[in-house]
Amino acid sequence: MELRTKRILVSPGLALDVVETGNPMGHPVIFLPGLSDSWPSYLPLMAEMRKDRRLIAISPRGHGDSGKPTAPYDLADLARDVISVMRALEVASADIVGHSLGTTVAQKLVELAPSRVTSLVLIGAFVRIGSNPAVIDLHDNAIAKLIDPVDPVFVKEFQESAVGPDTPRETIDRAIAESMKLTARDWQMALGASMVADLALAMIGYRGPVLILHGELDDFCIADEQADLARGSNRRLVSNAHWGHSPHWEHPALVGRLIEQFVSEKQAVGLLPADP
Repeated sequence: MELRTKRILVSPGLALDVVETGNPMGHPVIFLPGLSDSWPSYLPLMAEMRKDRRLIAISPRGHGDSGKPTAPYDLADLARDVISVMRALEVASADIVGHSLGTTVAQKLVELAPSRVTSLVLIGAFVRIGSNPAVIDLHDNAIAKLIDPVDPVFVKEFQESAVGPDTPRETIDRAIAESMKLTARDWQMALGASMVADLALAMIGYRGPVLILHGELDDFCIADEQADLARGSNRRLVSNAHWGHSPHWEHPALVGRLIEQFVSEKQAVGLLPADP
């Protein structure tokens, strides 16, 4: 893939790393990473997407080589960062793909600016992340206790716990390397931003197409929440017994096909704009 990297100012003194590939004039798809992940986490999936689409991946604030804010922030700030990137890139609306923590940002984006979300793909989704037992345990017994420099053993164990058995070692190692760029405060602020948010009503009025991808080997995401997200017309849940928390790492070709099929089907019935 030919990657076009950019640094986009989203607020005074805060710039995010953004990468684009594909057709600059194509239908835009924006990728939002999970906790401690950055735009390279989507490289395997972007390689499987149609090259006539405009593919855009964002490293959130505090992640990867994006700026590290000194002031506290919340989930709305993370969603507004995405809006700022879209404005800078002159993207009026896009298909939004979120993974893990990125699913909470995506849902908040829908709540704040639904017209900017053409369709939504949620991979390993959370709704009430602050009451999720696995996330509470991770926060209270690990992330809340982090100090600098962050222990690489923790980072390795964290990334390895979030994938299924079929994940390529190269993908895991890349995720570990990117995660090591976060300070203890970055970990704590990012997870805390989502833990205080209740997204139960965030998508209640959204009428765009929604695809939820869930791995039955996922120890973090609650199956009932995936079913709740999929309730309603124009929504689909795909659950797979062989997937973990990160199916787009584990089986990028299959996940890419599912997303492309979903988008193409919605375009065929007029629920999404046709590609330019």
